[in-house]
Amino acid sequence: MGTAERGILIVLLFMVSLICQGQPTFNERLSEIEKSLNTKAESTMPGLLEIAQFSVVDAPIQDLIRGVAEAHQLNVSISPRIKVNITNNFTNVTIKDLILFVCREYQLDVTFVNNILSFSSFTVPLVKKEVPQRRLPKISYEAASDHLSVDLVNDSLTLFVRELSRLSGKNVLLGPKVEEKQINGFVSKVPFRSGLDKLAFANGLVMEADSSGRFFMLLEPEQEAAPQPSSKKQGSRRSTGSKQSTPNEDLVIEKAGIRHLNIEAINVPIADIIKEAAAVSGNDYIFFSKPEGNTFIKIKHITFEDLLAFLLQGTDHAFLKQEQVYIIGSRIEEGFRKTKLVKFQYRAAWEIEQSIPEVLLKNIQVLPFEELNALILSGSANRVNEVEQFLKEIDQPIPNIMIDVMVIDVRKSHSIQTGISAFLGDTVVSTQGKMHPGVDMTLGSSTINSALSKLETVSSVNLGRVKPKFYVKLQALEQNGNIKIRSTPKLSTLNGHEAVLTIGESVYYQEKTQNVTGGVNPIITTTPRFNKVDANLSIKIKPIVSGDESVTLDIEAEFSDFLPPEIEDAPPGNATRKFVSQIRVQNEEMVLLGGLEEASKKNSGSGLPWLSRIPVLKWLFSSRSKSESDNKLLVLIKPQIVY
Repeated sequence: MGTAERGILIVLLFMVSLICQGQPTFNERLSEIEKSLNTKAESTMPGLLEIAQFSVVDAPIQDLIRGVAEAHQLNVSISPRIKVNITNNFTNVTIKDLILFVCREYQLDVTFVNNILSFSSFTVPLVKKEVPQRRLPKISYEAASDHLSVDLVNDSLTLFVRELSRLSGKNVLLGPKVEEKQINGFVSKVPFRSGLDKLAFANGLVMEADSSGRFFMLLEPEQEAAPQPSSKKQGSRRSTGSKQSTPNEDLVIEKAGIRHLNIEAINVPIADIIKEAAAVSGNDYIFFSKPEGNTFIKIKHITFEDLLAFLLQGTDHAFLKQEQVYIIGSRIEEGFRKTKLVKFQYRAAWEIEQSIPEVLLKNIQVLPFEELNALILSGSANRVNEVEQFLKEIDQPIPNIMIDVMVIDVRKSHSIQTGISAFLGDTVVSTQGKMHPGVDMTLGSSTINSALSKLETVSSVNLGRVKPKFYVKLQALEQNGNIKIRSTPKLSTLNGHEAVLTIGESVYYQEKTQNVTGGVNPIITTTPRFNKVDANLSIKIKPIVSGDESVTLDIEAEFSDFLPPEIEDAPPGNATRKFVSQIRVQNEEMVLLGGLEEASKKNSGSGLPWLSRIPVLKWLFSSRSKSESDNKLLVLIKPQIVY
């Protein structure tokens, strides 16, 4: 069998396979149409079960379907794109069988929209071809050591560059006309730059990188220019500043790609390096004034512009680029000076001026312009740009912190005093005291003797009489106290600034000083003086907001209260509670900063020996005092950041 016969056979087999693949698809669709017709006939379209009698000769199929629809009350829509004429005779056939026959015979399709039949030509559904997934190249990168490992066999260069950039975090780009290339090679644990350079060389490419080491480009190699007749070797010469140029081994400059240079210089004047680098790279330049000093250089793959930035860094010279010409001169010369008005959006200009580091203010003048909330920068263009960039970075909104402080002071007390005390005084005491609420009575001798006489009348027992200066003190008291003080001050301050709140009161007491004036008749004068005792609620809070919006609080709180004097006419006492703390809380989170709980119990009594211990009788021969107190102080705080 010849080559032509094999080709024809392959084409025929391909067409047969297409027919075999398409036929079951149409048959499956016919089955679906038949099921739908049966369902509609039983539910909403009974006209499909009616019997038809039709005879047509070379009539468009649209006329046949419209006639059937009108005769049997069906809703139909038929595409005008169907170009079929039909000649047939239908006798005693149901409408649904007629529709199914027409669809099978003329490759039609029927879709159902509620009670509407829509006829159209059947089209074979497109089979979506599975797109083979691209195989990812085998790449591994160790960020800590900057080592690269690859195993490439006919891998896509575009996919390799994309995956390498994703894994390493470095930007690897492709030059023109290399996107469709494939790449091969194997390297294991070599430095990133070296490994990428070797892979590029092995696949007929050139790698170029910027000075920062974060951007790499793979390019087609340049076509080398024809050598020019010259007695001087380019890339191995140094300009001496005279009209003649003589070879010198101290300076070697070579081209490395389209825009990059390899430079090696040993104690060569900066001006000479710039001249030779411009000549080799083909850049135009102008010296307004030459930079002073020599330097040592050994660097590869650097652009002429990056070279100027390195060479002039730290010197009094700078460069500008205008219309592809590099202008080099002193920073303070015309064209290299710059005056800039920097406006602030969130910070105050006269405050932010103090935040500029001194190293940035060298050869630059800064003047505040309060009316516009701005600073005027004047000086070297490079330095002005550097200061402007710094100011824009720190011109950010300062968070305002609202601080809710809750101070809760709860005091509870309970005391009981009971007993009978008998006294013999210097004078006759009359009966007096309080009967309700509580009993605190002093019974004189007349009252006691009256009670004794009544007791004798009832019991016929003679108890005698008490002396007139005898009296008895009877106590039965119970006291309860429940005091709750709640203070809720609110503070607001900027981030990093201290907020202070002080609330208090003062009490004055009097001191008397006696002065004696000597003489035959001494004179005594009394001078009163008023002194002050303070009791304050004082809170100092300094908030610092972190990047995750947590708040660090430096807190100093002091709470003081007056105490009743222990000695009569003495000044009031002062009880102070103080704490200093530093805590870290989340935004709008309430935290308990400090608490003090003090509980005390006191139980005392006095009476006659032995008799004061006997139950029941002890109430007649003793007096007792019992007290309990419970004090609590709680301090809660909740910061809220507001921009």
